[in-house]
Amino acid sequence: MTYRTKTPGREDTIQVGVNVPISVKEAFAAKCEQCGDTPASSLRRYIYQYLRENK
Repeated sequence: MTYRTKTPGREDTIQVGVNVPISVKEAFAAKCEQCGDTPASSLRRYIYQYLRENK
């Protein structure tokens, strides 16, 4: 997993990278689109939910 700041002046956010097979990435993106969502917002929601449930 990689972490890096997004752009200068935006130190309050970071970019998180995860390595998965391209087939998984494509299937995830297709499912998100099917549900009217984007992969980024779906992953953000999961991260926030995980943090709330695992205090």
